[in-house]
Amino acid sequence: MMLNEAESSGDEGQTGGQRFQHPEDPEILGMEIPDDAGPHREALIEILSRIPPHWGRWIDCEAGWYHLIIELHEHLLDLDPNYVVQQIKQKYGALRYYAGSSISDPVVQERFSALVDVAERFSKSVCEVCGEQARLSVSDDPEPAYKTICADCAAASAAAGGRRYRPYVTPPR
Repeated sequence: MMLNEAESSGDEGQTGGQRFQHPEDPEILGMEIPDDAGPHREALIEILSRIPPHWGRWIDCEAGWYHLIIELHEHLLDLDPNYVVQQIKQKYGALRYYAGSSISDPVVQERFSALVDVAERFSKSVCEVCGEQARLSVSDDPEPAYKTICADCAAASAAAGGRRYRPYVTPPR
């Protein structure tokens, strides 16, 4: 599918997404499709289309988690083909996938929540940048930022003048 770039509104998300227009598919209007979506582009468009248009259709994490998001989406589709996504982002170094099932059966609801929970917990071992094995880290900033990042990506961030990350260690109680 070819998409024509629209003029950027200047309010791009952290992932550097751009707004696209496709004259034959008004559903794509207003989506912020990540510039680095690459081979995940079509699957991410499918996921973004599940977010109600007035909520803001973007994914606020880096490319290393796209495969995890897509795999979760596929499992959720098997359980509930009509589920709705509210938001997908990184928070405190972990994936947050806010979604709701359209099926009121308590067993389906429990399975749905369990799938989301497993993906969110697993994200704390996958580098948000490159998708390799990683661990939760914290920046050296006065107001620390949390990110699941591998040693190589953390070193590259520091070398490029970005944030410096170190592995997060839970304080003793």
